[in-house]
Amino acid sequence: MHKLTENVLVEQMFTPVVSTDTTQVNGTGVLMAKYDTYTGVVTVAAAPDEDDVTLTLKESTDDTTYAALNTTVQATIATGASGTSLTVTLEARGEDMDIDSVEKYLRVEVVPDTSTAWVIAGLSLRSNPRYAQASLPTD
Repeated sequence: MHKLTENVLVEQMFTPVVSTDTTQVNGTGVLMAKYDTYTGVVTVAAAPDEDDVTLTLKESTDDTTYAALNTTVQATIATGASGTSLTVTLEARGEDMDIDSVEKYLRVEVVPDTSTAWVIAGLSLRSNPRYAQASLPTD
């Protein structure tokens, strides 16, 4: 039996964000060199009626310039009735990423479709370490 903390690293993607326009919100880039699976968990709360929020998982070799994964990982949250709170997950495994680079960063990009107010928060989870438990790195 393995401890959860030895197999999953949980980090805040971004602090809760209140937006009043269509500005894109980018999650923090996470280094995937020591893990095989990434899961982004994003919650949209207090969104106005009939506004959509599009979330896309992007990759980078330098944590500055991000592009789409080999396999597009995208979700749209259709917020529906005003005041609803919706959560979505985005997942990528090693085979979804461009494996030519050892240093691989992933992040979630969030784009609302209208300029009305909305609130969003998210977590990044890295799992399936690439090293034996005895040598598991701390980050």
